[in-house]
Amino acid sequence: GDTTTGDTTKASTSAIVLNAADPIAERSFVSKAAAHPGRAGFSMLGVNICCGGSMAWLSRGWWFEAMRSPEAFHRLLIDKSVTVLNQTPTAFSQLVRADSAWGGDPEKLSLRYVIFGGEALDIKSLRPWFARHGDASPQLINMYGITETTVHVTWCPLSKRDLDSAANSAIGIPVPDLQCVVLDSNGL
Repeated sequence: GDTTTGDTTKASTSAIVLNAADPIAERSFVSKAAAHPGRAGFSMLGVNICCGGSMAWLSRGWWFEAMRSPEAFHRLLIDKSVTVLNQTPTAFSQLVRADSAWGGDPEKLSLRYVIFGGEALDIKSLRPWFARHGDASPQLINMYGITETTVHVTWCPLSKRDLDSAANSAIGIPVPDLQCVVLDSNGL
């Protein structure tokens, strides 16, 4: 049977690993950078390992240098040919400034996907990134999930068109194996 560990059961953990890649239709990750020391998003880590990818795990020395220096993190993305980056919008804004200051060929970045989570994304903050890289590659994706779900529940691919949207943050649609219900204060 299921063994509960904290809020996550083995069954739900398996579902995370098996379904997490569906929204981005990517089954062959090449490299992913863990944007948090000692804790990568489990769903993306599991998918990465299950799909034959490799992981650029930042050692404590590298992490502290990259954490203090967005330029060092930018170099790591290029040197390790990272294809999937999962970051908070705040961390990404620092990376955008480093990328702009670097000024090199945008094609040197191997990124296919940049996945946002952990805090609200101000879509308009992506304007400098879209101006330099366009909106096709890498694909920027905003993911949302309240703490109680322990994982992302919705996803929203972003494009330049979203910059002119009235919405500050796009939540998107449910991840394929989930459903979302909006209730009022009466639960209706």
